[in-house]
Amino acid sequence: MSLSEFSDFVYGRELILLQKYSGELLELQEKLEKLGKIPKGAVYMKRSAKSYLTKDNIKHTYHNYNQELYIKGQRFHISKSTNVASEKELIGKYGKKYSSQDYSIKENILIAKNKIEQSLMLTDEIIWLKNNIKRLKNKINLSKNKWQFDISDSLITKLGKQYLDIKNQSAVYNRERKHKVQIAQTGTMSEIDAEFASETQRNFYLLDGKKIETYAGETVRSKNELIVANVMKRIGVLYMYEYFVQETGQNCDFYFLAGGKMCYLEVLGMMENEQYRRRWENKEKIYNRSGLHMGDKLFVINLSGNENIEERKIEKMFFDIAADNFSTEKGRSPQVR
Repeated sequence: MSLSEFSDFVYGRELILLQKYSGELLELQEKLEKLGKIPKGAVYMKRSAKSYLTKDNIKHTYHNYNQELYIKGQRFHISKSTNVASEKELIGKYGKKYSSQDYSIKENILIAKNKIEQSLMLTDEIIWLKNNIKRLKNKINLSKNKWQFDISDSLITKLGKQYLDIKNQSAVYNRERKHKVQIAQTGTMSEIDAEFASETQRNFYLLDGKKIETYAGETVRSKNELIVANVMKRIGVLYMYEYFVQETGQNCDFYFLAGGKMCYLEVLGMMENEQYRRRWENKEKIYNRSGLHMGDKLFVINLSGNENIEERKIEKMFFDIAADNFSTEKGRSPQVR
């Protein structure tokens, strides 16, 4: 890889991290805002010692640890038996005169304690993300080529919102998939008929064959997908597994960001099997009819028949994509040997 190609890859890889950190920052800022008014105080741990004599007249000492809340010079004991309650529940319990600032109400002490602890945790994470976003912004702007754009604050915000949109779409898809799996496995006949257009569609969710765990702790359906997912995780490629492609109405194996653009990736593993090959050929036709062509936004890696897969070649494929240096013959899928 030449110095110019490496610079392009760094640009694409750092852009992935920038998008991820920007999205996480927006998410944490929203969580901090939702906490509302945060009391100015601190939570401390108090240790107390108690002693007792055994029947043999031996002295034993044990320690109790209790949390205390300090607000405006006052100290409040945090009871371990207090339950978390909503403002609506507290108004119902104490009447319309209820005030969240009244710390004679034990539930308010617990609410204040939780808000203080959460705000401290969120603030620390926000500071860490802001520092890393600033570092990445400077690094990208220094390493970019002439054709690449400057990273501005407005672009960082835009990247963060894109990340949240993708994350939310993935969450919706996962909820829908879990619902379909539950209907397929335990639903009544009428529920199954209403949910699935065919027995084949039901069988897909009935099996729900994601059983192999990646480094990141998520599960995939095949050894080849495991290898590709672990490579992406290792080199810092932001991806989502089994992403629903709106243009085709189908799932792709991976949706990933490289070189500043979002791409779809399919991992082939059994092209020697006729039924498997036909399914892929039909899926590829749907991609092409939808305007998604191989080597542009669609990338396909064929690991069929490979006993010893060289992960560095998979890495190189992502490097080339990020550097916009990827090419594939028309109608051919790249082979990794």
